[in-house]
Amino acid sequence: MLIKFSVNDRLKMVGLVALWNCPDPLSASTKSFEYLWVTLKREHRNFKSVRRALVMAVVSSTTMVASIIVGILYPNWLRIGSFAPVHPVSVYWPSFDTVSDEATVDIYSRSRPGVLRALGSAEAGELNSMMDAVDIQTSLPPDHTPKQPHKQIDYRYEINAQDFALQNFANLVMKVSGSCRTDYSWATRRKSPAGYTWDTYYPWGEKETNQSFSVETELSPSYRLDFVTWLHPDIDKPQQHGNRSFAFLAATALIPSQSYSEDPWYQTQSSNGSEFSLGLPNVVKSAATSPGLLGDNRDMRRRALL
Repeated sequence: MLIKFSVNDRLKMVGLVALWNCPDPLSASTKSFEYLWVTLKREHRNFKSVRRALVMAVVSSTTMVASIIVGILYPNWLRIGSFAPVHPVSVYWPSFDTVSDEATVDIYSRSRPGVLRALGSAEAGELNSMMDAVDIQTSLPPDHTPKQPHKQIDYRYEINAQDFALQNFANLVMKVSGSCRTDYSWATRRKSPAGYTWDTYYPWGEKETNQSFSVETELSPSYRLDFVTWLHPDIDKPQQHGNRSFAFLAATALIPSQSYSEDPWYQTQSSNGSEFSLGLPNVVKSAATSPGLLGDNRDMRRRALL
């Protein structure tokens, strides 16, 4: 069909087809400049052809430069501090008509660490997941007493190549076993010059390290549930390569609670109209009301065998 048209008309068609079929701005810019070079040759040169080729070259090169500049600048425009922007419709925060005790409880519960809320949701829901494959045994250690309640949890599970999504090593099985228990030896009672009582926790009882956490036990609770985690100070040493030790601590003293609990990590007592209860029937015991209850930390060890 092209042989029925003049040379300039055929060049116009070829140039347009080549431009529209380019996969990206860089290719379009290259093809448009090649087309411009052809139209500038003596045998094909005329005003209409050169003008058309020049417009195509300017448009394609402008598009290419703009895409590069936007690719560099636009990600910085999206940044809000060190966080990615969130669509307002995706963020849920309930409206509160009046500031009541119930509203205060809701506000504090939504501002607590996500890991604690996730643990609470997992414990409250039905675990129809991989938890079914974990063998968990709970026991009371010999040093368990009413004033210093202890609990020990032993667990073991296996992870195979399919769980790891491995395409090779189909017979690979990772066997994990470990235990966690309440430990009262990490806490040290201190008093400030003003007479306030503080509990300072030293993980694994090692005071010479820089790892510690202090919580005030008498004035008021930290409704947001301060939460800290630690890795063992010798985590990079050979003795920790097959036995990884870690710990976590939550400052739960005097936190209001809807339900009663005898768990050493979350042991409650009747609120008796306490100003800290926010209208709830129970509060978590503090070291001030129960001198022996210092078990706000758990030492967990895991052994991985290949």
